[in-house]
Amino acid sequence: MRNRFLALLAPLALAPALAAQAPVVFINELDCDQISTDSNEFIELFSPCGGVSLDDCYLVLYNGAFSAPADAEYATISLDGLTIPADGYFVIGQATVLNVDFTPTLFTALSQLQNGADGAGIWWDSSGVLTDLSFDNTTGPGGTALPPAAAILLDAVCYDTADVDDAGLIASLTPGQPQIDEDANAMGTTQSIQRFPDGGTALVTTTYVTTTPTSGVSNGGNNPWTDLGSPLAGTLGDPVLVGTGTLVAGNPGSLELDNANPDSLAYLFVSLTTAGGTSFKGGTLWPFPFILQATEMTDPLGSFDLPWSCWPSGIPSGTTFYFQYWIADPAGPKGAAASNGVLGTTP
Repeated sequence: MRNRFLALLAPLALAPALAAQAPVVFINELDCDQISTDSNEFIELFSPCGGVSLDDCYLVLYNGAFSAPADAEYATISLDGLTIPADGYFVIGQATVLNVDFTPTLFTALSQLQNGADGAGIWWDSSGVLTDLSFDNTTGPGGTALPPAAAILLDAVCYDTADVDDAGLIASLTPGQPQIDEDANAMGTTQSIQRFPDGGTALVTTTYVTTTPTSGVSNGGNNPWTDLGSPLAGTLGDPVLVGTGTLVAGNPGSLELDNANPDSLAYLFVSLTTAGGTSFKGGTLWPFPFILQATEMTDPLGSFDLPWSCWPSGIPSGTTFYFQYWIADPAGPKGAAASNGVLGTTP
């Protein structure tokens, strides 16, 4: 069923070939400043699907100092041989940082992540022959000393702690995007900059917020799911359908059915529009006219989980999906029970 469900959405996938080859990795959160001596500096990477190899990836840090060499690389961290965990979050920082995954040499000392105006970029080496030394004394794509030709910038952020914007660094790494101030709320020593919600669009920094650090866990965000209600009771009462995940391209998620008739046929209906609730078998059918109908079996507890590892790319923002299960159940008014309807809207 999972494969059929994703195959239904596959024709909408418009991502170019390069995006399919390069790993999808974001700089999801950065905390450069703490009270007194900086002892909990970190950068969190995020990959929507999780379990992503960081082979041939490099985290490059840029010094926004206006003196020569302006906006040059001051540290490069090779991530070769490392993997983003299944939950999608990978924390690079000092050993005292909550949920830290990797403490490179740079972070074994205190106050090593510069406070700004500075920048950070995650690069991928498509040639497989570069090393961390290849990035020494380079700037971003618009700088005078270019990075290696084979390197692809996956994501970047320019940041500061109540400092003047560095126009040159912005032009090099994130053209046209804002520089993010960790001290925007006058609480820079206790807050971090982070994407909200997680991930988003590479090299677009407009979704960054400044708030309490959340290293290794979700930054939060809007819930794309709406409960439409109108279940039809069966043997165990009202079957319950819950949608999870962000519905952002590449992100995992699931449809979870519970409290249905155990060991019974369950029919999933999916539509892009709704007639506002259609009368059906003594209840309300939300997905109508439906574009997909699939049949599954509930388990002995009356549950069924339909997960996906990567929501398809190319689906326009604001697209609506209506979901509902109908279950064979002799306790229903016409031999069937139904879950609540669920509406998922892509952000």
